[in-house]
Amino acid sequence: MTYSLSLPAAVSLLAGVFLLVLPPYIYRYRDRNPSAEAYSALLVASAAWALSYGVALTVFDPGHRAALEGVVWVARGSVVFFIILAGFRYTGHDDMVPEWMARTIVVMWLAFSAGAVTNGFGLHEMLWTWEGVGTVFGGATAEVTPTPLLTLLIVWSYLLVAVVLLLLIETVVSYGPLYRLHAVGIVLWAMPPVVASVAFSLNLSGVMEIPYADLDLAAPSLMLTFFAIGYMLFVRQEDLMEVAPANRRHAENAALDDMDAGVVIVNPGGLVLALNESARRELDIGKENVLGEPLDEVAGAEVPTDPGELQNISFPSDPSRVYCVASSPIEHGDTHLGHIVSIQDITEERRRQQRLEVQNRVLRHNLRNDMLVVGGNTESIRSIVESSDDIPEDVADDILEKADAISRKHDELVRVSERAREITETLPEDAADGKQLVDVGEVAASIADELMERHPEASIETVVDGDVEVCTDEALLSNVIYNAVENAVLHGSEAGDTVELTVAESENDGGDGVEVSVHDEGEGIPEHELEVVRRGSEDALNHGSGMGLWIIQWGMQSLGGEVEFDTEDGGTTVVLRALERR
Repeated sequence: MTYSLSLPAAVSLLAGVFLLVLPPYIYRYRDRNPSAEAYSALLVASAAWALSYGVALTVFDPGHRAALEGVVWVARGSVVFFIILAGFRYTGHDDMVPEWMARTIVVMWLAFSAGAVTNGFGLHEMLWTWEGVGTVFGGATAEVTPTPLLTLLIVWSYLLVAVVLLLLIETVVSYGPLYRLHAVGIVLWAMPPVVASVAFSLNLSGVMEIPYADLDLAAPSLMLTFFAIGYMLFVRQEDLMEVAPANRRHAENAALDDMDAGVVIVNPGGLVLALNESARRELDIGKENVLGEPLDEVAGAEVPTDPGELQNISFPSDPSRVYCVASSPIEHGDTHLGHIVSIQDITEERRRQQRLEVQNRVLRHNLRNDMLVVGGNTESIRSIVESSDDIPEDVADDILEKADAISRKHDELVRVSERAREITETLPEDAADGKQLVDVGEVAASIADELMERHPEASIETVVDGDVEVCTDEALLSNVIYNAVENAVLHGSEAGDTVELTVAESENDGGDGVEVSVHDEGEGIPEHELEVVRRGSEDALNHGSGMGLWIIQWGMQSLGGEVEFDTEDGGTTVVLRALERR
């Protein structure tokens, strides 16, 4: 009988048919999972293996069986190839494989496939020598003697599959329970065909005699793989392709490379273990391979790696630029593994700081000194005019009126220089260091008394309701409230109007806090000035008329609070809220 259907052949054929059900389900995840296409191809290759071997087990004609043996080996080799591809893509390690190595694996797969087909048709015996057809459990098995080349290729393929299994284990260890079930499941699915294939290969190579191992049970055992995958997908309804470690690994790498700051990971001895693209750019090393080299030699300068205060350094590649270097340790239990070194280009920030320092000096020193000269000369002019009998009265009145205008502008410009000093001295980058327990009611009352003394025409009514103590920066809070009340006195009220200053308890985000509100009956702050402050920037066409609103806004940001300007019901109400009590 030339053809005969046996139980192993039937199981193998059914496994191949069933496996073809899975690729369309997996392939639909190709836009979200980088390994979906490779897994679909792996399932198709597995189905081809099971089908080709199932057909081969039914054929007892030596010529036809020999030709089918070549097809079976092509399917076997394809399964190994796609296991490697899917494993590396699933775990996100595909970028670790150099291009030359990837090309070599593809070429070897194609060359092996061509060699297996031609060997099966008897064109050569480079891979195996055909001995004849045997029978195991009613199936037509191939009796072949592998050449050393085929043995070497089998060993090489098992080594690559072992690498894939190690990557899956590494994924479980690194990423924990999120991918644990999936990775363990994949390993378990692979075990039946892997164990059967190893037994077949050992028997084939003559390493040991294994009963019935002439029958390659790897292909029929794919039925167990189908049932395992089907159980996970359709019974437990696990979305195996929805969450893949490759997505997380690629996202981590992309986030690291997209960082503006350079990041270098070094071991305890200062040798470079990894670095992102920003670090390559800052260190001017391009695509040069610097892994395993000392960081100081790579940078061309001593780079501090011990945790501590931030340090500023420059690199020989561009001494004009300044970098802020920070280091944090990498610890695993009691073991010190190295450091993460952050390299941030702060050249522009330093230049902006220098420009601001010059501008502040001009406002605080030069402008103030020049205005003292203007004020002194204005008083001299007023004194000369008032004491002179030779100046006509109408001319004297006109001169005195202009002197008064100069004096008012003088006072305003002096106040501008004082505001510049306030911004420099009382608006820190971080107000946390200066926190203390402050009675906001006492601060508000003191500010009201000071402003009424300074502006006798002003009327300020202060109302304090409840416990209004907060832990905050007293100098900064006082400056903010002072500017809010002074703005109401100078621009929001007329003679006889009363500015209402209220301090009360408030609720903010479920926590106790203090709210300060300042209300006046003036025309209200112009909307275009409020819009500039809300937007957070000025330009030539859209800008404010002073710095008071900016001091209020910046001050509340530093205090961790917020400011609200209300001009809808007439007048202006400035509300400072979210000053939490701690």
